[in-house]
Amino acid sequence: MLLVKRESIYIPLFFGLSGFDYFHDTYSGKYSIFLSDNEQEYIDKLKIRTRTTKELLSKLWNDKQFKLLLKVTGGFIIWKLGLVKGWPFDMGARKTIEVLRRILKKENWRDSNPFFIFVNLMEVHEPYSRLENPQTLIKSFKRNLLTGELNFEQVLLWKQVYPKEVDYITERILEIIKILKYEDMFDNSIIIITSDHGQLLGEHGRIGHGTFLYDELLKVPLLVKFPKEYESHYPGGTRNLGSVSQKLNS
Repeated sequence: MLLVKRESIYIPLFFGLSGFDYFHDTYSGKYSIFLSDNEQEYIDKLKIRTRTTKELLSKLWNDKQFKLLLKVTGGFIIWKLGLVKGWPFDMGARKTIEVLRRILKKENWRDSNPFFIFVNLMEVHEPYSRLENPQTLIKSFKRNLLTGELNFEQVLLWKQVYPKEVDYITERILEIIKILKYEDMFDNSIIIITSDHGQLLGEHGRIGHGTFLYDELLKVPLLVKFPKEYESHYPGGTRNLGSVSQKLNS
């Protein structure tokens, strides 16, 4: 199994994700700004055994990987300051696609047994501005949850940026599908595109997600493309990527 993952700040790699032969974390460019491909693979392997940035840096120090320690520290500081190019509009999707393209070429996947690829994209997710940080977002969520108070400047910003993020991530998903087509993997693959939740942008006097059960949060996309040889077994009533395929050929 192959995992190309953008690490969620809420679901780190050591939680609930196991059994994969390969993984790559590109969350927000964290650590990886100055790393070569080989160095990034080395860090990815270390992250399986280290739960925090502090543990990762300590491991590099104990292993006398001082040059790599400097690179990782520098990358983390730049990420922490919100200076990563494109952040937060792009939280690592382009890098994720680069990694996916590289490893599909590097490994002889077509000659192996059936394999599973999981790609987790965090775009269309707060923060929507460099000025938003976890502390201010948590305060805003708590205030809204407890008092129903809304920050209307925040709501306006979210409503402006959210549709653009949706368009952007749609383009990245289409790019992934193009890669699968180029590598001759599209026709014989099951492809599932979905989301774990929606987002409240001021509807019902609320913002965010994770606490409420409104339709805006529960009704998420679910698109399924069956392998070509099985399509005739699922006539009508199925959702597929036909419209996406049309876009690819347009």
